[in-house]
This record gives sequence, structure tokens and C-alpha cells, in this order.
Amino acid sequence: MEKRMSNKFSLVITVLLIFVFCIQVYAETDTQQHGSISIALTEGKKGTSRENVEFSCTKIGEIKNGEYILKDEFLSSKVELNALKTADDMEKAAKKLAEMDIQGEKVLLTDKNGKLCFSGLTKGVYFLEATDIAGYEAVAPFLISIPTFDEKEGRMNYDITVMPKHEPEPEKITTDVPQKPGAPQTGLDSPILKYFAGTFFIVLLLVVWNIKMKNTKKK
Repeated sequence: MEKRMSNKFSLVITVLLIFVFCIQVYAETDTQQHGSISIALTEGKKGTSRENVEFSCTKIGEIKNGEYILKDEFLSSKVELNALKTADDMEKAAKKLAEMDIQGEKVLLTDKNGKLCFSGLTKGVYFLEATDIAGYEAVAPFLISIPTFDEKEGRMNYDITVMPKHEPEPEKITTDVPQKPGAPQTGLDSPILKYFAGTFFIVLLLVVWNIKMKNTKKK
């Protein structure tokens, strides 16, 4: 009887150990799982090209115990990752980070179809921006979390495709006024002033000549 109870107890312990081991393996697998961020540029205005647009990708936050933790080197941005609830919040946070002039950890160029893929990314929050738009349009920086919850499929998605917002660059307005080469131009060089100066000189001569003539007649 005691031997039978001992065997049952050993079996229970073995099952529990196997269960704990499986949980640990699953947790480690989930932590080590890698994801990717694919970028697909949409058509810009006529005359633009989606090819050779340079993007940088930088991990700016970790995910621990269900919370986002901003890495120390980005704390000065004052971005609160856990407070980002809407797309507008994400956009504003990305603009704040863009002001820090972040050096990208990974840099890639788009192909002729405007596509690229950053792969082998661990869990966390990533900041992406176009560091060279080449012949394309201005692209807004953005934040992406890996994984991201896919509402349609009802599961966490590790491979994400993004179509960034873009808009034509504002036209540059030049206010340069062409000037003559040489010395700086002054008001004395004006043809109108030269005309009046000459006229005044002639009138002055006539007045002087007229006075002399009157004095001569009196004598």
C-alpha cells in the first residue's frame, strides 16, 4: 500500500516538473521570438520616385511585465510610452523623438517599388524615420511596437507592414534681389538723381550769368 502511494506521489511530482519546464520553455521562446517591420511607400505626386528612400530603425523602448519602458538615452524626450492611446499621440511622440537627431541602429533603402523590411527585431518599441527621401516626398516619422495586437485576427502580430504618411515638400520661396557686380549700389547711382543734379547745375549757371549781365548794364 505504501509502495503504491509512493509511486503515485512520484508520478504527480514528475508531471508537475514537466509542466513547469514547458511553461519556462514557452516563456523563453516568447521572449526570444523575433519580428519584422516592412515599409511600403504609396505613390507620391507626379514626378516623384519611391526608390532609394533611406529609412532608419532604432529600438527606443522595452516591454517588461506588460509595460513599455523608454530606454535611458531617450528619457530627455519626455515621451510617456504607456500614455500613448491614439494615432495622434503616437505621431506627436515620434516628432518629439525626431528632434533628438537619433542615429539609426539599422538603415535600409527602398527598392523600385518603395518597399523594404527590417527583420530580426526583438520585442520592444521602435522609432522609424526617413533619413533621405531621395526623389520622394516628406515622410512623417513613426513608432511601432513588436508585437502589435491585430484586431482583425485577434492575436499578437510580430510581422508588421506600415504605409507611412507622406506629403509634398513645401516649395522654397527665394527673396534674393539681383544686384550689379562690384561696389554696393547707393541712391547716388540713380539716373533720376543724376538728371536733377545736372538740371540744377544748369539753372544755377543761368542765374549767375543773369546777375552778371544786370551788373554789367548798370555800369
